[in-house]
Amino acid sequence: GIFKTDDGQGNKRYSGYCRAMREAGLPYDTPHVIWIDTEDLRHADEISIKLLTRLRDCTAVLCYNDEVARELMEIMRPAGILVPDNLSIVSIDNSDLAKYGDVKLTSFPHPMEQLGETAAYNLIRLIHDPNFDASYEFDVNVIERESVRELQ
Repeated sequence: GIFKTDDGQGNKRYSGYCRAMREAGLPYDTPHVIWIDTEDLRHADEISIKLLTRLRDCTAVLCYNDEVARELMEIMRPAGILVPDNLSIVSIDNSDLAKYGDVKLTSFPHPMEQLGETAAYNLIRLIHDPNFDASYEFDVNVIERESVRELQ
């Protein structure tokens, strides 16, 4: 997994990743978890060796977002690591970046409109009832495209 350190979403996405791996009975080896920050994204060429080394034995990776997934694909290609033949990539956001390119990304949508609507509704409820539990977990379905190798 590749997660961002300099925002709250990165930690939440990592937590969800750990929970999903645990529930599936799969190992989530910390040597294969990579933490990046916004500055790293500006200098992807400088972190390419780190990414190639840490992901060397991996067959799949979950990326913090579609931008990170696209950068990863650009780093892997010159090293002869092809998506999805050698490495499956799943990302989060389902932005326009996921829908274009040589390999379209399998991505989990970030339900922005539903998030805004739920936040407004919960805020109104909290005004009327300060004890209201405003936490909410969204159901999200993965949008399957071409970046995951099918099992045979």
